[in-house]
Amino acid sequence: MRTHMNLLTINGLTKAYTDKVLFDHADFGIGDSDKVGIIGINGTGKSTLLKILSGLEAADEGNVVKGNQVVINYLPQNPVFEEGTTIYDYVIARNANEGNQWTIEGDAKTILNQLGFEDYQVKVEQLSGGQRKKVALAAALLSTCEILVLDEPTNHLDHNMTSWLEGYLRNYRGALIMVTHDRYFLDRVCNRIVEIDKGKLYSYEENYEGYLEKKALREDMALATQRKHRSEEHTSE
Repeated sequence: MRTHMNLLTINGLTKAYTDKVLFDHADFGIGDSDKVGIIGINGTGKSTLLKILSGLEAADEGNVVKGNQVVINYLPQNPVFEEGTTIYDYVIARNANEGNQWTIEGDAKTILNQLGFEDYQVKVEQLSGGQRKKVALAAALLSTCEILVLDEPTNHLDHNMTSWLEGYLRNYRGALIMVTHDRYFLDRVCNRIVEIDKGKLYSYEENYEGYLEKKALREDMALATQRKHRSEEHTSE
């Protein structure tokens, strides 16, 4: 087991939209060395969970507790931009501070270049949806934060960009939470998988391949328990 400092905890999370319950008194926590992949079938609330822990959406019930010094940076599935901004200005404006004033320009250009941009003065309204997502990804990767939250970071990336991002996130020093349908990416980057299933959160201290093995074991044990109960009920009749 890894030893780490807890950064954020969610207790008793309950969230519903109209009559669909996404979370039913679910618990979640993340430590400073966690690289978490959130998985679940479509409609289970993966993006909603990211928004709740990022403070962008409220829970119906439950508490989200994080340290006073814990900064969270969130990459949404569909980022919104102010028109008239160049991609370079967007990335710099979101990340420049006194601590990085000598390195931010070079770092920004390096990451934008890795994501396929050569002209940094292009205005955001000239970009396709996929290009906009890449610009937002560049800004998120440059951020100084304790928890980096990424919703579908590999969307619109080609093979080389995905390989570069994989290496970048494997070496990333902060905590990471992401949703992605790229199972290979999950396997290579994550050291923990959290599955949303029927309103609950199940945590596995594994990469994706290890999660599949542990999940099969959990389901086998649950099935065996059900069979035992049925057998006992049948015997007592």
